[in-house]
Amino acid sequence: MPVAVPTNRSRQDEVPAPAPEPNAQAAVQTAPRQAATQRRRTVVMVELACLLCSREVGTLECATWPTLMPVQLRRPGTMPDVVNDWHRLRCRACGGTVLPTEVTHQTLRSDGAVDWLADQPRRGRPPRRLAAQRQLPGAIA
Repeated sequence: MPVAVPTNRSRQDEVPAPAPEPNAQAAVQTAPRQAATQRRRTVVMVELACLLCSREVGTLECATWPTLMPVQLRRPGTMPDVVNDWHRLRCRACGGTVLPTEVTHQTLRSDGAVDWLADQPRRGRPPRRLAAQRQLPGAIA
């Protein structure tokens, strides 16, 4: 009697299914969403304070929190500095350990400059061809 032996097939051996054809309506809906996410980014601002003397040590700027990646540290009165491990920071006044006190999420927008001289409203009556198009039923203008 023949016995069926299960075979171990990996996903690499399988033929991928053909990708569905994108329709125009889906492309129109996703384009503004992608453009909006590229213009906005979320930054986490973490305020640090000394555990011993309660002085403000500075503010960390990072993409996610908690983080183990290098972050930007802004101390009062100094230029921003990149810190590889924020856990090793110490208070400059007493040498105490630094702890996060307040964590806030901020959304930063990076919109391009608007040329207001090129975007002025048009004055006067619209041309005859536009007026005729607007009077047709179902016309978009």
